[in-house]
Amino acid sequence: MDNKQPNDIAVVSKFEGDVAAILEEAGRVAGKVVYLPGNHDPPTLFDRDEAPSLCSSAYNIHCRRLRIAKNLVLVGFGGAPPAFRQNGIGREKVWDGYPFDNELEMKRSMRDFFSESANPARVPLLGQRKEDKGTIPRPALFCSMEDDLTLPLKPKDQIIFLSHCGPASSKTTIVEAEDGSGKIYSGSTSVEDLLCHRDNPQ
Repeated sequence: MDNKQPNDIAVVSKFEGDVAAILEEAGRVAGKVVYLPGNHDPPTLFDRDEAPSLCSSAYNIHCRRLRIAKNLVLVGFGGAPPAFRQNGIGREKVWDGYPFDNELEMKRSMRDFFSESANPARVPLLGQRKEDKGTIPRPALFCSMEDDLTLPLKPKDQIIFLSHCGPASSKTTIVEAEDGSGKIYSGSTSVEDLLCHRDNPQ
């Protein structure tokens, strides 16, 4: 969807329905679904406290983490900064980012999230609302997994980092424009710095 219409309830509801239908189908195939919103998904999916539950068999992992084995944790971060076309003259914006207007906003949000993850009292739990203080139980689809989301990451933990936006230098984020007018750069330097250990968010 066009996220220039974040306050149009009818438009947002329509696209929430589209996402829900996709998640329902994925749930029929996989049974358990973890998903991450991108820059063209409904803006409500980025609300950590009030994000809608679109499907009973799916879990939105944006700005959350999920332990899937004893020492294996999924960490999710959705959205993307703007993409730019680079040519002989300079660079121009090809499409908008969302929910980030620029790379600096994304970097700050990532740092805030990882700082919270290091603080057990502020870790966003599965389905938790602000007023619940961590009382909502783990969804049934993950109930067989070790439930220690209120604890900090452990030294032996392996982390699988899920992001909608790829690292800036990845070939998957650098493509030639269809009209041959230059390369389009859609990756994030923040994600690249994190993966290359150039910027430790904790």
